[in-house]
Amino acid sequence: MIIRIAIMINLLFFGFNALAKEAEEKDEVIWQGQGDDFTIRWTKTDITVINQHQETVFSAAALANKQFIADFQGEAATTTKEHRDCQYNRDFILLSVVGTVASLQDSEYVHCQNMPHPTIETRFMSINLAKSGRPVKLTDLFAEADILKALLADSLIKSALEQAKSPQFPTTLKTLYETLEWSEILVKECGYYLPADFLNQFAFHHVNDNQIAVRVKLQPLAPACQTQDRQLGFYLPISANLQSTIKQAQVGKIGFLMQTSPTAAHKKTTSLQFSTRQITANNSVAVTDNVKRQQPAKDNIKPQQPTEPISQRIITVSQARLRSEANRNSQVIEKLPLGLIVRQLARSKQPELVNQVTDYWYQVTLPTGEKGWIFGNLTQPFEQQKRAEIYQQLMQVRQAKKLGLLEQIELTDLLDRAKEEITTPPEVAAKLAWSHLLSLQRVVEQIDDEFPYKTWLAKQKQQEWIYHDEIQGRWQVNVNRGWQLHAKYYPLLVADQIAWLAATMPLGGECEGIFECQLNALDQTIIQYLKYHPTGKQVELALDQLIQFLDNSLATPKLNLTAEDRELPRLLAVLQATLEKIKSSRQTDLLAKISLLQKRVTTFLDK
Repeated sequence: MIIRIAIMINLLFFGFNALAKEAEEKDEVIWQGQGDDFTIRWTKTDITVINQHQETVFSAAALANKQFIADFQGEAATTTKEHRDCQYNRDFILLSVVGTVASLQDSEYVHCQNMPHPTIETRFMSINLAKSGRPVKLTDLFAEADILKALLADSLIKSALEQAKSPQFPTTLKTLYETLEWSEILVKECGYYLPADFLNQFAFHHVNDNQIAVRVKLQPLAPACQTQDRQLGFYLPISANLQSTIKQAQVGKIGFLMQTSPTAAHKKTTSLQFSTRQITANNSVAVTDNVKRQQPAKDNIKPQQPTEPISQRIITVSQARLRSEANRNSQVIEKLPLGLIVRQLARSKQPELVNQVTDYWYQVTLPTGEKGWIFGNLTQPFEQQKRAEIYQQLMQVRQAKKLGLLEQIELTDLLDRAKEEITTPPEVAAKLAWSHLLSLQRVVEQIDDEFPYKTWLAKQKQQEWIYHDEIQGRWQVNVNRGWQLHAKYYPLLVADQIAWLAATMPLGGECEGIFECQLNALDQTIIQYLKYHPTGKQVELALDQLIQFLDNSLATPKLNLTAEDRELPRLLAVLQATLEKIKSSRQTDLLAKISLLQKRVTTFLDK
């Protein structure tokens, strides 16, 4: 009997040990490092960045979960079971950590029951650990001239440029991408292309003398090549401000490089699995056990001390009056802008009727420390965890209205702050950023010689949101800001709205009837929209503008052409390739008109 009990105890002991080991392995810490303002932790179930306030500012698992919901939740309730039975996997690998820049490999696998083959996409992405995981581009760290020089020296890029047969040699990263946009980069019988966000798809590999080896991810053109990982490799000079952080990463003191990746991280990944079967009838998602927010390591971060809740309010109107006493007849101390967050100190004992509205007065403290009283109807309670919802509400109420100039400026400033504070969910973040750009456009439309807010204007110019077009003699929004925003959130649904806003923004300069200039302007706007959104909501409106341009050009007996217009064949070829992807009853007619223009241009240039 005693022997049996001993055996059972041993079995239980080994059983508990096995379970404990399995749980430990499931959330095994692959690598962990700490900077001045953050801790990055890589486990089998997540890659997280935790700031100095113990807040998780980036989570690979949360990113994957949000993307899964965005891709599949909306259609789950409307499609048949067969069509919504999809498996969605995401694998993350931490490639390099240099200073505050972390580079990850993100592999996405999707296979639905109605799909003959799974789709696989592997990307690199670089994020700023000190700025809530925001994207980092190579141009944020290195001079554009150095990057361009290194890329042009790369054998794969050289070969692709030769195949592109562009009449003009690329002199900027933008023109390099545009030249290769429709070109194939051939590597061992597989075709690849340079992605639009290639400057963000990088990682640091090793150090050679005073140069850092950089890897940039290429994307396959054919499904058969999806599993073949191909990267560009080139060297960039290490600037003085990067010397220390790269050296620390090279020796593994703080961070690591791809070549010197910790032994513990060898062939290990963060793996996350989702299935549309998790989506319930009410479109909620039951997240798998391996998608959890990681807690900060107890050995590296001090526990956060509990603090008393701070009652805050947000100003919900423009130029709200702050008064010295809790009544409408008291002195106005200051006028507060829309969206200002104030700290609530006290509330009046009795409500008051003001302009047919009954509410309390609240004593508040401004961020400057100044105190005063404000009528409750001009504010609403503000909670940090609900700020995305509050910002959206304030935006939606005003977006449909025609606002005065100062009201529009205050809304623009509020949205400018909101788009920086709100990063998740990405759909909400994108909508706020789009609204900021739209509001800024509406302000710019009202700027004239008597515009009174010179300081605000100077700030927007300094931040390169707007510029003064000397040729047209007016202020305009920087259209590149719109396309940068589009690249950040493509291919979310809201990207269609962002692209259309960017496509309809006025461009600077004046073409003065020059055909190549006019076509180039369309290539940066309407054609750019159609490239990314061939089935978008605004396709027909875009085609209306193209038809008008083509008809006017064909009706002109003599196009304004010169022998220098060597970009025209490429621009017309891009337009043709773009329209071939459009599903419209007008496609055949459009392609025929382009063919006629191509013949006229070719005949002229061949003279």
